[in-house]
Amino acid sequence: MKIKGFKISRRRAIIYFTYAVMLMLTLVLNDTFSDFTHSHEADVANIKVADMNYNLVINGAQTTTLYVPANDETIANIIINSLNTVDSYYEVIYGICPTEECTSLIETPPNFYVEYSSRTTDPITEVIKADEYKQVRLGITNNTSTGYYLKFGINAGYIHNTLALKNQIINEYNEEDVTIAAIIDGEISTTFPTTSNYVANVTCTTNGGSSNATGTATWNGTKWLVDITGADSGKTVCNVYFKTTLNNHIISLADNSSETGVYNENGYRYQGLDPNNYVSFNNETWRIIGVFDDYTHGIAGENLVKIIRADSIGDYAWDSNNINDWNTSSLKAYLNGDYYNSLNPVSQSLIENVTWKLGGYADYNTTTSSLAYTAERGTTVYSGRDTTGTGYIGLMYPSDYGYAVLNTSCSRDTTTLYDYDNDGCYNQNWLYLGSYEWTITPRSSSSNHVWNVLYNGHVRNRYAGYGFVGRPSLYLKSNTTIISGDGTAETPFELGE
Repeated sequence: MKIKGFKISRRRAIIYFTYAVMLMLTLVLNDTFSDFTHSHEADVANIKVADMNYNLVINGAQTTTLYVPANDETIANIIINSLNTVDSYYEVIYGICPTEECTSLIETPPNFYVEYSSRTTDPITEVIKADEYKQVRLGITNNTSTGYYLKFGINAGYIHNTLALKNQIINEYNEEDVTIAAIIDGEISTTFPTTSNYVANVTCTTNGGSSNATGTATWNGTKWLVDITGADSGKTVCNVYFKTTLNNHIISLADNSSETGVYNENGYRYQGLDPNNYVSFNNETWRIIGVFDDYTHGIAGENLVKIIRADSIGDYAWDSNNINDWNTSSLKAYLNGDYYNSLNPVSQSLIENVTWKLGGYADYNTTTSSLAYTAERGTTVYSGRDTTGTGYIGLMYPSDYGYAVLNTSCSRDTTTLYDYDNDGCYNQNWLYLGSYEWTITPRSSSSNHVWNVLYNGHVRNRYAGYGFVGRPSLYLKSNTTIISGDGTAETPFELGE
């Protein structure tokens, strides 16, 4: 059955009616008007009505019957040929048969409609001149579970008399309409979403097949607007597929409570011992650090989700030459080279190429999470170092580790990252791995030291040439959607575009 939803043009009215059962196909109403009868059984397309003769061609075939499948819409192109020597009135009429033989007629079933098409060449009724033909186009909608046969005929009369119309076909089947159906996360909906937490794609068909029509769906700040272009060649159905984006889903959870685990602190971050921030990525378990704006990643106007691999990929030197310049480091080269190339194509397609902020700081004794966040995005670097770099894959920031614990456990403004070795900080921090682990941030007062998380939870600096745990971190494109899952360890988010 066709999905009927929102229409750009007006809805065509649907009027339910029934008509009396026809007892005989050859009943003559008077000496001028008649229902349809055949002039000869062999001439199945010829109709004689009160001394007047007509011939029907339906969809290219000499016939008076047409099959209408169940749960479908059918177009009937009818050519009416006048075989008369005088002008006459005509009206297209029909009966409904349960079988192809059409030996009996039935009442019009509910949800069965015969309507004249908005693309018809000639009307249902008017004058037809001698030896002229008319082209009538009908749209038949059968929203029932049974297929039926239509038996078409002609109600006719001389032009000097008034034709007593049957008026069976009075409503328009608008083939130029665009019917728009909303499908939200795979479920058909009678309304559009009321929030912007989705990406929307529009696909169109015309007359049940391919279409020149294209469409877009955009959020204007208060509602979704759909724009369809190219729908000029038939009846077009456009499905608008709304899929929940991961970034907007996370932002919607930011109620600063342990119920969701998402807090708005310099980004929408998951915090606590074990929040529901699990995702399946590259057929591995990764976890969501949070959602960040362009101040962090440099993609203008976008909120991007940052994720980190749940487990280590092994011990690596930050830089094999013991130089704390991320843009020339051996670990960056590996992560954005061999490691990136080892990811499956679907995962690669979801990764955004971003700007990584490379600002640093010098003092571990006074740097809190909030101070580290500012320094990372600043311009304080060792002499000659870049303040930014680009790439698909990087590492976490010291502030990512700092903000992964609740503020009530470790204050952002008073507890230094060096002091995160107390039980209230690292033992309540989902990012704590229990190993020596690299961050992306260099120490600004040194040419060869990089900040890292130690096995006991506090943040110190070590030589870039040391071999510590590397956990890849990356930003997902803003149109990344949730295909399934709820973010728990048992049912992680499955991602797609």
